[in-house]
Amino acid sequence: MIGPLLGGFVVRYSDWAWIFWMNIPLGIIGIIGIIFFFHENVTKEKRSIDYLGSGLFFISISALIIVLVQAGTSWNWNSLPVILLLSLFIVSGLLFLWQENRAKSPMMPLQIWNSRLIVITNLATLTSGMIMIGLASFLPTYVQGVMGYSAVVAGFTLCAMSVGWPIAATSAGHLVLKIGFRPTAILGGISLVIGALLFVFLDQGKGPVYAGFGSFFVGIGMGLTSTTFIVAIQNSVEWKKRGVATSLNMFMRIIGSALGASFLGGILNINMKKTLAEEGSNHAVEISIENTESLLDGAQLNQLSVQAQELLKDSLSSSLHVVYLTLFAIAILTFVITIFFPKQGT
Repeated sequence: MIGPLLGGFVVRYSDWAWIFWMNIPLGIIGIIGIIFFFHENVTKEKRSIDYLGSGLFFISISALIIVLVQAGTSWNWNSLPVILLLSLFIVSGLLFLWQENRAKSPMMPLQIWNSRLIVITNLATLTSGMIMIGLASFLPTYVQGVMGYSAVVAGFTLCAMSVGWPIAATSAGHLVLKIGFRPTAILGGISLVIGALLFVFLDQGKGPVYAGFGSFFVGIGMGLTSTTFIVAIQNSVEWKKRGVATSLNMFMRIIGSALGASFLGGILNINMKKTLAEEGSNHAVEISIENTESLLDGAQLNQLSVQAQELLKDSLSSSLHVVYLTLFAIAILTFVITIFFPKQGT
């Protein structure tokens, strides 16, 4: 909860690079805590590492992410780089599946996907990861670039998600015991839909409090679903597979975040490029998507004409609206997936 607000103060009153440098002392504190306070009995076994599988997966996902970011903006969808990267994604993905079937200690044991619960929870985790990163990436931009508020206020709107998440995560533990895994997961899906719907109707006049309210509902949905999924997964597999099953679910959220950032960023770039080209020609104003960063920097913004500033702000607002519509569609998909959650949670 402190992170988004602290990040806002850093961006507002210092250099943005300190957001990354401050992770070093925090990481050192974490290492010290683990060394001195985390004790466990470990049974050591010699295991082979699936380097080939990891490498193939890295190549496949990287190729897809590059396509989602660049296609439609820097490259046309039917251009040679896009075709080659998509081909690389498919070929390396198929080779990855082949490798996982033959590896002694596969990076991702494919047998674990035979469980319906594993499939449902991981798919929902993937899509909810896209929602989370979409909100974290683009809400501060909207608050600063469109609404005109400071980075501190933008941090507050994002902080609301960090408030709702732990509250819902704590409540999820009690709800699972009272009503079961499936109803709790569905409640989380409903909260995600409500939060995403609030962002569909977000505009400049509603202000940061409204944005924070929507962010809070998304946090509630993330807390209810993530906790329910983890507990359900750990209860559905034998003890020796809990580490693999749990890490796979965490991995799906990371992949969802990576794909979400590139996919939603691509949608934003495509719409902004199109809008700036059309509106710029109509108003005889030469401006490109690279000028968007000036909306977050007062000194750069003042160097642009009033007409250019309004054009940038309107373009960003309309493009982010398309992003929020996409987030709403992803939230509905997540809710639909939770409906198929096994009734017994196993």
